[in-house]
Amino acid sequence: MERWNAVMAAGDAYLFVFPEYNHSVPGVLKNAVDHALGARLRNKPAGFVGYSGGPIGGARAVEHMVGITVEREMAPLRNAVLLGQVGRGFDHDGLPVDPMTEHALAILLDDLAWWGEALRRARAAGQLPPPRQRPVRSLAADAASVGGTPPVPRASPGALLRGDGAQVGG
Repeated sequence: MERWNAVMAAGDAYLFVFPEYNHSVPGVLKNAVDHALGARLRNKPAGFVGYSGGPIGGARAVEHMVGITVEREMAPLRNAVLLGQVGRGFDHDGLPVDPMTEHALAILLDDLAWWGEALRRARAAGQLPPPRQRPVRSLAADAASVGGTPPVPRASPGALLRGDGAQVGG
C-alpha cells in the first residue's frame, strides 16, 4: 500500500475513470481518495470519465467525485466525459461509436495537461499550509487593534510551503 501511495502521489494530474454505482462512485474509489491518498492529492487537478449502463452516463457519480476531490483540496476540472449506455458505446475494435466522445476526451486531456503543469509550477513556488495547520485569528482582536472598527475580512498572507515542505515567508 505504501508503494502504491508513493507512485500515485508522484503524479501532477489525475484522470479518474469509474462507473456509476448506486447513483455515486464505487466505495473502493472513495476510500482510496479519502484514506489511502488523502493530502497527497492536494493542489493537483482531477479530470473525470464516468460511465453507466443507463442513459445518464455516470453524471451523478462525476458530480459526487467533484465534491470528494474538493474535500481533498484538489482542483476538479469543469469538463468531463460521460459515457451512457456504455455497452453500446464502442465498436468491435473498442473505439467510441459517437465521434463526440473523442472530442470531449481531447478537451478533457488538454485541460488536464494545462492545469497539471500550471499547478505543478505553483506547488514548486510554494503552497499555503492546509487550513488545519494555520493559526486561528480573532476578528475581534483585529478590530480592537484598529480602533474598534470591524475589519474587512482579508486573506491571511500565511506562510508558504515549498514542494519539499520547507516554510517560505510568513
